[in-house]
Amino acid sequence: MAGMSVVLTAALSLTAFAATDWKNMISHGTVKPWLFIDEEYANRNRFFTQAELDGTVKTLTDLSADLEAEGIKFVVLIAPDKEDIYPEYAPAGYSLDGGGRTEQLFNYLKTAAPQLNVVYPIDELKEAKAAHTAGADTIYYTSDSHWNEVGADVASRELIRKIAAVSGKEYEDFPGSFGEPKTRQGDLQVLLGLGSDWSYSTVSYPRTDSLGYLKAYELYNEENCDVVDVVTQNDSPVYDLKVYLTGDSYRENMVPTMGKYFSQFTAFNRFYFDTDFLLEDKPDVFVYECAGRYCGDLGMIAGYSTAPMMLPQQLKVNVDIRAERAAAKEAAAAEAAAQAAEQVIGTRYQG
Repeated sequence: MAGMSVVLTAALSLTAFAATDWKNMISHGTVKPWLFIDEEYANRNRFFTQAELDGTVKTLTDLSADLEAEGIKFVVLIAPDKEDIYPEYAPAGYSLDGGGRTEQLFNYLKTAAPQLNVVYPIDELKEAKAAHTAGADTIYYTSDSHWNEVGADVASRELIRKIAAVSGKEYEDFPGSFGEPKTRQGDLQVLLGLGSDWSYSTVSYPRTDSLGYLKAYELYNEENCDVVDVVTQNDSPVYDLKVYLTGDSYRENMVPTMGKYFSQFTAFNRFYFDTDFLLEDKPDVFVYECAGRYCGDLGMIAGYSTAPMMLPQQLKVNVDIRAERAAAKEAAAAEAAAQAAEQVIGTRYQG
């Protein structure tokens, strides 16, 4: 696979996201430039009923059993919401005392379904925040809704710890290293129309460690600035495992660490997820990731419990994904064959 670098792009139409009235859904924090999504806070306090908790256990248990029958291990990753890591900067109207429904669900899964592999790295992220891990002032973006590169590295390594355990392997810890922060606009900043106000900008932390992987495939939604599908290949991974993660946009900053650890890593947008893609890839481990504000979706997983979570105008996307992934694989196979032929010719010439 050395030298393989096939990158495919596609412009997809996702009008629903762009049409959302975000200005009435985002609040300023107590300190500039912190911004927060009100939906996260609202969902935090919508506690699950007993029926909903039991329904989530059944869905995850059924999916785990179905995957096990295919020889695939199953792990759930829940990304803590920003206000649970940085409550001190949350809007004054947010009441964050006590745990929210994400913590309610996580605790219930631990007691009602201990056989499930669930990762909720809130404690590790809080420790990283307090320790200023990798010299970072924050581990979530200030004017963006996601964990930043440092936070993603912390969460990814907790996920990898679980993947190693379920795969019967010893965990090896290789924290990422990061360079000087660079200023960038956050998604919430852009959605509020503050793009030109650099006092609201956040910072990113570029990786400086050797990652060792190649991005073998990428499908990008230019209109919505959203990555649909990424596949990485690594000839010298920490673990020779194929890991397939489907999740929301929190997954994007996880690619460097996950790509560093595994021989093949797929990061697929869960809003397009279909189990057909998963079964075609036949990974060793499947990870379903969702942000805390979306943890209610774990009770009815689109693409498994129901049809894929797509708008009617998006239904063609899966056809495009299938065709382009097949083209990428064919191109990679042709390049590998060409390299093998060159090696044979070189050997004969030397002889």
